[in-house]
Amino acid sequence: MKNLLIILIASFLVLACEPSAQQCGGVEASHILIMASSPEELVAAQDTADVIIAKLQKGESFEKLAAHYGSDGTKDKGGHLGWFTRGAMVQPFEDSCFSVAVNKPTTVKTQFGVHVINVNEKSPSCK
Repeated sequence: MKNLLIILIASFLVLACEPSAQQCGGVEASHILIMASSPEELVAAQDTADVIIAKLQKGESFEKLAAHYGSDGTKDKGGHLGWFTRGAMVQPFEDSCFSVAVNKPTTVKTQFGVHVINVNEKSPSCK
C-alpha cells in the first residue's frame, strides 16, 4: 500500500511538472468544420468556407459563425479547440495552425472536409 501511494504521488508530480501546450510550443485555436465526403461536396464546402472568411473580415463573430456553419461537436463551443501541440491533430490541419499568424483566419482541407481555422494564441517553444 505504501509503495502504491509513492507511485501515485510520483506520477502526479511528473504530470504536474510536465509543460502544457499553453506553456511550450502550443497553439490555442478555433475552427469551423464544413464536412465533405465527395469531390462535389468539397467544392461546396470550400465555397462556404470562403463566405465565412469574408464575414470574418467584415468583423462578424467567429463564435456565432461556428454555431451557424459548424458541423462537428465544437460548434456549440464557438468552434473552440483549446490548446494543443504538434501531433495532436491531422497533418494538414496541424500544419496550418502552426504556420498561420495569430488572428488570421485561413482555410484548410482534410479528410473531414474544409476547416476555417483561427489561431487565437501561440506559446513560445521550450527548449
